[in-house]
Amino acid sequence: TMAIAAMEMRRLGLARKPALVVPNHMLEQFAREWLQLYPTAKLLIADREKLSKAHRTGFVARATTGDWDAIIFSQSSFVRLPLGADRQAAYLSERLERLRDALTHSRTGKGLSVKRLERRVADEEERLRKLQAGNRKDDGVRFEETGVDHLMVDEAHLYKNRRVDSAIDGMAHPGSQRAEDLDAKLWTLRQRYGPRVVTFATATPVANSMAELWVMQSYLQPDVLAELGLAPCDAWAANFGRTVTALELAPDGASWRMST
Repeated sequence: TMAIAAMEMRRLGLARKPALVVPNHMLEQFAREWLQLYPTAKLLIADREKLSKAHRTGFVARATTGDWDAIIFSQSSFVRLPLGADRQAAYLSERLERLRDALTHSRTGKGLSVKRLERRVADEEERLRKLQAGNRKDDGVRFEETGVDHLMVDEAHLYKNRRVDSAIDGMAHPGSQRAEDLDAKLWTLRQRYGPRVVTFATATPVANSMAELWVMQSYLQPDVLAELGLAPCDAWAANFGRTVTALELAPDGASWRMST
């Protein structure tokens, strides 16, 4: 289905160079079945070897100059192709501005705790300072240089561990590097190509917490959430969720506890 969607997007001019991100063990099967459907398709397969340090420059050159119907990444190879340091710094700067706005709002007595947000702002400022000081090596091999203008993410629930700042018990989450990498790349694509740059495929968008619904929507429709004033997780939850206290099995499996 994703192969058909990508080829149709190309045919209709909705995307010039779509890329797909698939689980590592599915890479070869995905490419093989794609070519069974479209024997003349021009595919660039990005496995771990092609994104190793020795081969990354050549891979990006091929991706940039080739007229590919699609570039297919495994999850591990997708992470190996980073954003440039300037794009990463711009992404962090915008996120820092949102945190500062939230901190100002909290000091009026509303929203997240001031101390928690002050720690977040300090952490983000330190990350940005290190990045701008050149602590991260930028060898010129950058995701944004590939020409990819639309991402299709298979098994998208594997990116559900995005950072969530929330005052609601059980909703807050520190986030994972994999999720932040995807979010930063989607932010970069939106800066260049507009809001329609991503498609998710998953049968399990919610696995552990209703906050994962907000996570999915914030990947797919951040512009809509911002326009409606629902970009913060707690603002979204206030409109679409309610807290319920009930018994649940404790982690030891031998007792029960009340959980909200």
